[in-house]
Amino acid sequence: VTKTKRDNPIVLRSALQLSCISRGACIIMGDQDEGGGGFVIIQGARAKVRLQGITFLNASETAVVVSKKAGLSKDGNPALEQVFCECHFFSNNGGEGGAIRADSRTRVHIESSVFSHNYSTLGTGNTDNSGVGGGA
Repeated sequence: VTKTKRDNPIVLRSALQLSCISRGACIIMGDQDEGGGGFVIIQGARAKVRLQGITFLNASETAVVVSKKAGLSKDGNPALEQVFCECHFFSNNGGEGGAIRADSRTRVHIESSVFSHNYSTLGTGNTDNSGVGGGA
């Protein structure tokens, strides 16, 4: 899928698992001339998302944003986890994290994923995974 800045990002608000069976076959890519803006926004209390085997390439804004209320319980505590497994993030650019920006109140699990040449214009907030928030 090639996305331009004019295309809206995919918004995920409920339980969803999106898996690519063939390695390297599922790519969300920003348009080469203008980039692709942001690709995915995860939001809402019922959001429980698992993305597996997806490549995010050339986003001109943060590729995936996990918003402040994604998977939160009624009392505001993180209840549902957002999972990225075997994903590849290449050449994405964003304000606070080129690949992923997650609010500090959310739960994000990343396993067996690759991050390469992603850039952040405002810094990553936290690069040691201690949970303060920010982006990768």
